Amino acid sequence: MTQSAVPEAGATAAPAAAAEGLVFEQPLNERMRTFLRLDFLYNQALHHNEMGSPWGSRAAMSSLIDILAITTRGDVRSDVLKELERQGSALMVLRSTASDPRERTPSHP
Repeated sequence: MTQSAVPEAGATAAPAAAAEGLVFEQPLNERMRTFLRLDFLYNQALHHNEMGSPWGSRAAMSSLIDILAITTRGDVRSDVLKELERQGSALMVLRSTASDPRERTPSHP
C-alpha cells in the first residue's frame, strides 16, 4: 500500500461543507431530531415557495403538511412550549443584566 501526498477529491469537500454551516450527524435524543426536522422542513418550504412552478408549490405544500403532522402530536407541542419558555426566560435574564442601556432590548407587552 502506498499513500499519496496529494489529497483525494473527497478530502477537500469536508472542510468546505463545514465552512458553509453547521452539520449535525447524530442528535442525541428524539427531541433534538424533531426540532432539526422541523427546521429542515420549514427551510425547505421557504425554498420551494420561492419557485414559480407548480412543482415548487407542490413541494412547499408537502413540507407544510409534514410540519403540520409533526406539530399536531401532543408531545411535540409541549416540548416546543417548554423550549420557548426556556428561551424567553434566558432572554429576560440577558435583558436585565445588560450593562449598557443601549444594549437592552425594548420590552414588548
